[in-house]
Amino acid sequence: MKHALNSLLNYTWPKHAGGVTWNQHTIAGAEPYKELSDKLSIEELLTDLFDTLNFSQFSILYNWANECSLEIDWNKLCQHYNLRWSEILKETIQAYLETPIEFQNWCFNKKLSARDLAPLLILENKDNTVLKLFSTLTPSKSEGTQLLDLICDLVSMGVKNLFPETEDTKKWFKKLYKLRHPQSTATDSQFSDKITAWPWPKDFNTDWKRTGDKSFIDISFKVENQNDFDKKLSQLNYVKDWANTNSPTWDQPKDNQ
Repeated sequence: MKHALNSLLNYTWPKHAGGVTWNQHTIAGAEPYKELSDKLSIEELLTDLFDTLNFSQFSILYNWANECSLEIDWNKLCQHYNLRWSEILKETIQAYLETPIEFQNWCFNKKLSARDLAPLLILENKDNTVLKLFSTLTPSKSEGTQLLDLICDLVSMGVKNLFPETEDTKKWFKKLYKLRHPQSTATDSQFSDKITAWPWPKDFNTDWKRTGDKSFIDISFKVENQNDFDKKLSQLNYVKDWANTNSPTWDQPKDNQ
């Protein structure tokens, strides 16, 4: 007999509780089984036993149902799990199920949504080796979705050598971003050089950073008391006045100056 559905979904079932079947398909637990196809519809049983499912679990459920040749009202089931049944959702599920198991495990643990995984739809080959790295580098959900977006774009563009040089996910993101946006990277380098040359006080930490489509000066400093706070603000005003005098067009790329 195949694995119980609750096991595939990583849904805990009480050890001493009997199992549940529907039309002889094992839904949860182990022997002795209780057959419930004469009491509940398959949709009612699934939503009763598995009240919440993330996208990965829903995809596993979809795959299991197809393997069992079960006819399910997916519109009804999706409503319960706050999803909207559509061709796009179906394609996203199928794309996800074609990815390496290592990547699927990472998605499962991070609870990625269908929207997070939409970039997969542009890939011809979903079983891409680079996706296996998500399980070993373990980026956060936020980092991972940004990495996935870049990887899918670059693969569809035919760009090679997407593997990281280190296990640092931030450095990997910078490499992929540079490959995807070479002009923006060059512009960021110009800005970074400008900002570094400004007369910052020694106890100010400054850097030129980029988050998605936005870039900015990141300034941090510590304040011990009100007098120290006033001093820091005065120093910051000095840097502002210096920049206005010596680098009035600092926020424009060199090509535009």
